[in-house]
Amino acid sequence: MINFKEALEIINRYYREFDYCTEYADAFVFSKKDYMGFGGFGSPAAVLKEDGSCINFVTYISESHEEEVVREGYISDWK
Repeated sequence: MINFKEALEIINRYYREFDYCTEYADAFVFSKKDYMGFGGFGSPAAVLKEDGSCINFVTYISESHEEEVVREGYISDWK
């Protein structure tokens, strides 16, 4: 299992402009808070806690993963 800090390091390899994170039981989903589209580099992405795999958010939600939010907020506010 990976933690938030490890997930952030993984996602920053691909895209450093995310400013928001939603934690689910099995993944951290990174996004830009005010970005309204899907597709391209600004699209939300999930880092799976089990193995650190990085997948796009549409794939994550379509695979029926846990939907209950554990916590969410701006990345700068996470400790």
